[in-house]
Amino acid sequence: MVVFFNEAFLLEATSPYIQKVYDPALFTFEEYAVAINRGNQWHSNDAYQYSLAKGDMAYIKYEKYDILINRVRKNGADFQLRKRTDPVVYGKQNAEGEYVRDETGSIILYTEEEKKLLGLDSVKYSFAIFDDQKQAVGKAQFEWGATLIAVVEEYKKWGFAKILMDIWEKTYPGNDSGGFTADGFSFTRKYHAQKVREYLASGFYSFLIKDGKISKEKVQKIIRSLPEKNKGIKKEYDLDFNNREDLLLMKYAETDYILYNKKAYNFYQTDLEDKFDFLRERIIKGHVRILYYGDEDERQSRVQFFEYDNEYHKNILQGALTFEVSKYGLRLKKDKVYVKAYNGIQKNNSIVSKIPQMIAQEKKYRKEHDKYQEIENRIVEMAYSKYGNN
Repeated sequence: MVVFFNEAFLLEATSPYIQKVYDPALFTFEEYAVAINRGNQWHSNDAYQYSLAKGDMAYIKYEKYDILINRVRKNGADFQLRKRTDPVVYGKQNAEGEYVRDETGSIILYTEEEKKLLGLDSVKYSFAIFDDQKQAVGKAQFEWGATLIAVVEEYKKWGFAKILMDIWEKTYPGNDSGGFTADGFSFTRKYHAQKVREYLASGFYSFLIKDGKISKEKVQKIIRSLPEKNKGIKKEYDLDFNNREDLLLMKYAETDYILYNKKAYNFYQTDLEDKFDFLRERIIKGHVRILYYGDEDERQSRVQFFEYDNEYHKNILQGALTFEVSKYGLRLKKDKVYVKAYNGIQKNNSIVSKIPQMIAQEKKYRKEHDKYQEIENRIVEMAYSKYGNN
């Protein structure tokens, strides 16, 4: 059975009215994170990576998700949020926790009446977002009773995770996450902050306070738990992004190399952070991505895109690409992007031997300056949007 609340939080935070409702915006972030990760479990980001190109969500069939929840338009493309319904069966157990069987050896199941009496769900729901080709690009479902929300790599940063989280929280409020990845924790922080700011903007906290459903002190505590932004006197920022000493080369996930200026870390949660277009044009210096396709035995690859600001940046990315191809023995399809990537490359590109060190240096720097991978996500978003790769 789903446990909706950590009782200590309820007693501190709310009146009986709130006990009937699970609402992330009525928790501090720390309380919310504990409430949906009660076991304090953590997982590697690599454990939940999905790709449309690799067919990682191909098993999610459009026809099975027969209920249309909403139509969504993002970046000029049309998507659908759909729901699937599956029956749930429960086997009876004895006092020792063993399943009770009939004379044929089959497990005896609870009837619908018994499930209703015990408060057990008769059906379970899962949700998915499909593109105009009826391909799943995101999902929200149970995984061994825990919540699993995922979006394919190609459509991260499109706002689909929030759409899925909203419908999931509405359907299964407070269901345990089963643990966080770093990306999942970052998303949870942003999701909580967004829900709190929505209440602030609508004046709903004021309504709850006046109605005696929550204390003013509790609301202040919730607001203080949000990520802080520098306010007040505007600072003078160093806007020189041309120093080669500030360049960092990130290897992201399995297939991306992003060349960027380390001053990206200086602008997080400042009054300049919202100037997204301004920053991305200066911070991002280049991006190369290799797309894998085919099965494991006949796995091939091609250069999906190769973009850079100037010849110096191009040389570094060519070195990274050469390193990637030689290290993994890739068989690259010779398309136009591949030709562009290798056009004029130096046969003995001196940067190739430095690529492993550059990757390690960037990873170390990022770990020291980006505890929750929030800025990393921002950098990746900038890289994909600067060169029109969305």
